[in-house]
Amino acid sequence: MTETTNSTVNGSSNNMDFEHSNQDLIIFNKRSKKRKYLISGFIVVFFIILAVIAIIFFSKNDDDIKTSKLNSVAAALTLEDYLNGKFQPRPFNATWTANDQLIYSDNGNLVLLDLRTNTSSMLLNSTDSILLTAFDFRLSADGLYLLVALNYQKLFRHSFIANYVIIELSTGAKMEAIKDNSPAQLVVWSPVGNGFVYVKENNIYYKESAKNDKTVQITSTVGYISNGVPDWVYEGKLSGTHNPVVSLHYVNLEDTSITYELTTPDNFSKENILSTVEWANDDVVTAIWMNRIQNEAVILAYNTTTTSPVTTTIKHLKSEHGWLELFTPPLFSKNGDSFVMILSQDQENNAGGYRHIVLYNVTENAEAQALTSGKFVVTGIVGWNFEKDLIYYLANTEEDSTVQHLYTVSPLTKNVTCLSCELKSQHNSSLPCSYNTADFSKNGSFYVLTCAGPDVPQTIIFDKNDQKTLLWNENKELAAYLQKKQHPIIKKMSFDIAGGFKANIMLRLPPNMDTSGQVKYPMLVNVYGGPDTYQVIDKFALDWGSYLAANKSVIYAAIDARGSGLRGDNLLFAGYRNLGTVEVIDQINVTKLLQKTLPYVDSSRTAIWGWSYGGYASGMALATDTEGIFKCAISVAPVTDWTLYDSIYTERYMGLPTMSDNFAGYQKSQLLRKYEGIRNKKYFLIHGTHDDNVHYQQSMLWSKILEFNDVLFRQQSYPDEDHSLGSVRPHLYHTLESFLDDCFIKSDS
Repeated sequence: MTETTNSTVNGSSNNMDFEHSNQDLIIFNKRSKKRKYLISGFIVVFFIILAVIAIIFFSKNDDDIKTSKLNSVAAALTLEDYLNGKFQPRPFNATWTANDQLIYSDNGNLVLLDLRTNTSSMLLNSTDSILLTAFDFRLSADGLYLLVALNYQKLFRHSFIANYVIIELSTGAKMEAIKDNSPAQLVVWSPVGNGFVYVKENNIYYKESAKNDKTVQITSTVGYISNGVPDWVYEGKLSGTHNPVVSLHYVNLEDTSITYELTTPDNFSKENILSTVEWANDDVVTAIWMNRIQNEAVILAYNTTTTSPVTTTIKHLKSEHGWLELFTPPLFSKNGDSFVMILSQDQENNAGGYRHIVLYNVTENAEAQALTSGKFVVTGIVGWNFEKDLIYYLANTEEDSTVQHLYTVSPLTKNVTCLSCELKSQHNSSLPCSYNTADFSKNGSFYVLTCAGPDVPQTIIFDKNDQKTLLWNENKELAAYLQKKQHPIIKKMSFDIAGGFKANIMLRLPPNMDTSGQVKYPMLVNVYGGPDTYQVIDKFALDWGSYLAANKSVIYAAIDARGSGLRGDNLLFAGYRNLGTVEVIDQINVTKLLQKTLPYVDSSRTAIWGWSYGGYASGMALATDTEGIFKCAISVAPVTDWTLYDSIYTERYMGLPTMSDNFAGYQKSQLLRKYEGIRNKKYFLIHGTHDDNVHYQQSMLWSKILEFNDVLFRQQSYPDEDHSLGSVRPHLYHTLESFLDDCFIKSDS
């Protein structure tokens, strides 16, 4: 539910605005030379962005309590540097091709690096005019042609149209991918050769090769039917209302007159969700179907070798106390007769469920074989080395949920090896690489490992034997910049909370602060709080909160409590069907404990703020707080009524807003009903009028109720700005500083 965030707010598809294109919905057989094709009309694959952040400030110590503004600390991080991206490490900036090659930009040139031969070649020179509006590059499977996407035009929240050009690499000749250079919604290379398909005006077309003038139209529907890509309704439907109907079709491209609609689970309604589609091998394609509220799923396999595809039900899954998280396609073995995926598995001693790797055979009613176990969470399966028969995955540990390492496990012996546990920072050999990410090449011969924290990130490429091949990026410039700056001290803590759980806390403390209690510092709690998200991890982050701590002597706090991810289902499902309850209560109670436990926290100058789901949580926290824990709160782009938000996101965590399901839960979760809790408190509401994620309507309804009931508050609307408020960040941050200036002033008394 968020946009690009200034802090870390992670968790699969659970952030309310996880920026992921839903356009790439046509599924090709990645291994087959047979030209097979799947058409999905409205495939549901929505992902949701990450929570963003804004700004604040204030008084430095007791000597400053009568003044609203402070002199910046010399050589401290500055707001200007933050706004200009000085804090941000350079990410891995390359894209894998089908042949262990990487496409990346180098000084404006588009370069192809072949890791097998360690040679590079220039695809496009920086002077080529095509690069002025290009935003995506894809190499054909045979490596002969380059597809270039130009002139990005956003349609809805995740979808867009663009013009596409194909470049013949041997000659440099450019040709239109689509006749008359018409814009398309999607263009995808075939997994073999250089054929491709595209979606134009909601219909699917196929070209056998890049130079072939003949175009085959696969679908020819009109009206409200969308083929190959989702329509706008499926990108963001209101909870409780009718969802579009999804269907999945198989087409033999050798004879496009032969088309089959693949079956759906018998026990689901027509409003089921098609979450993933993937080829198992040349002949079998699999699909995961979920019911509308996403607590049941069926994994189906379709054998396409027969006259009419034969359906096999591999597994029927159900969650009794929460939801299923099945928006990542399974990873198949080399011959496609088995696959691995992440599913919750109950652990010993009544520890509850934790997400682990399970293996299924592609057979009727297959039994799951758990390959990993323990009170830790597998966060991603990233590759399968078929030669060694090893599965690569990312996971935290039983001892520390804030770390993430790269491991291998053998599906035969279940032996586990950690590949990143001994890695050290390139900048400081005393610091471990405790938070890591990985990205594998298409055939698993190479992988990119990023040591993402706690130190400045570094990226290394390894071969299939886990040997270092290339140091891709050390972020030397950022490391050198930070050596000249004062930046926050990171302090991690945990407190016991209700239900026998623990809350994880991360504080960013001002450098050189007085911890004796003689000096009191204002504290700002940055809340997100959405289900299965988390902020307290060992990942490197310098953001607006870092600026506040280093430059304005504000303690910046993040709290992961009930409802957060990485620590098992019992904690995760604690707020199921009750958004706005336990996650909000924990923010209040843990903040109170911080005020009592840490002598340097000024309990009279503590605020809370958040964006998107965090804006909802901050508003609920201020309204629910009856002890004056928070002096003020800021809500940026908040949900105020869950019946007005995306159906797939909301119903996963709340069920349906009907009398027969969870009408009472929806009523209880409304921020709109909490106006009395805002009375006589400092509250700031901010929203962009062109927000296509959390619609501006949410804040307008909230402000109307506050005004009608004579509850004073401050409001800022940004005309034509979307959820990110990306064009007005300087004004936004200075506006927030002004508000917090007032909030953090102490009275003369």
